[in-house]
Amino acid sequence: MCDDDLDNDGIKNPIGIVDDAGNVVYAVVQKLSQQERDRIDNCLLVVNKDQRDDDKNRVGNACDNDERVGIAINPKLLAQSRYAFVAEYS
Repeated sequence: MCDDDLDNDGIKNPIGIVDDAGNVVYAVVQKLSQQERDRIDNCLLVVNKDQRDDDKNRVGNACDNDERVGIAINPKLLAQSRYAFVAEYS
């Protein structure tokens, strides 16, 4: 919860963006300005120092679910303002 770089790639994420169980706290994301959202890690749990996002969907290439990546991490809504990341292997 207090880790400001969840995947240790040097790109910061807001403290509190995940809870102790590893779920994204959407209320924290909602409070961020657009500029702050643009500066945070676009792939929280996968190392992606270059932050590449070729398809401009705000999810880094390292987390996109396509043939270039063997593991994709996708958000899953758990409750009104709680998300979990689901790892999918292909």
